[in-house]
Amino acid sequence: MIVTVEQLAAVIEAMQGAQPATMTTRTDANLLKTGNPFGEVAKYSKVNVFVGVNYENAVKRQQVREGADEGNFDAQAPKWGERVGKKLISHKGELYCPVKIGSALEQPRYVQTANLNVLTNESVTPFKQKKQSSAAAQGVDKEIVWRTYKLSNILRLTIGGDTYVVVGSPAVEAARRELPVEQQEVVAEPVN
Repeated sequence: MIVTVEQLAAVIEAMQGAQPATMTTRTDANLLKTGNPFGEVAKYSKVNVFVGVNYENAVKRQQVREGADEGNFDAQAPKWGERVGKKLISHKGELYCPVKIGSALEQPRYVQTANLNVLTNESVTPFKQKKQSSAAAQGVDKEIVWRTYKLSNILRLTIGGDTYVVVGSPAVEAARRELPVEQQEVVAEPVN
């Protein structure tokens, strides 16, 4: 199905409970500024996620899986944004979807936005921001990986047996410009 960002928000909000999903996104690779020879770089990712998961409960379940009698974790309130409905966050006029990361389905693709050069993961790795694990704060050995995606950065979402391809967002237009034609399946019409 072809949807706008607003229609995608309605689909996510209408879901019952937590749902597994596959999400394809275009985000800023957020590389280090110092020493970075690439300039601005876009990151294309395809990941399995869980939408609508309660973060605090997910951490408590992981604690129990790791041997605790019962989970003991109080999630801190987010530092930005406010809840809109049950599954989305609003911040500065944009909607965001918090998700629990399951697994990456493929290596991310990196593209220099200025000249459209495709970069390898190996060439980009030295310039990636170092991510700190939340495992210690969560009281677990295996971290519950939590990300919050701007809805307008989602190119494609498969959830509940349906595939939604987003149109009209800046990320979609950038993907059409940045990706080689043979890699534009992420912005092509779904075959259902």
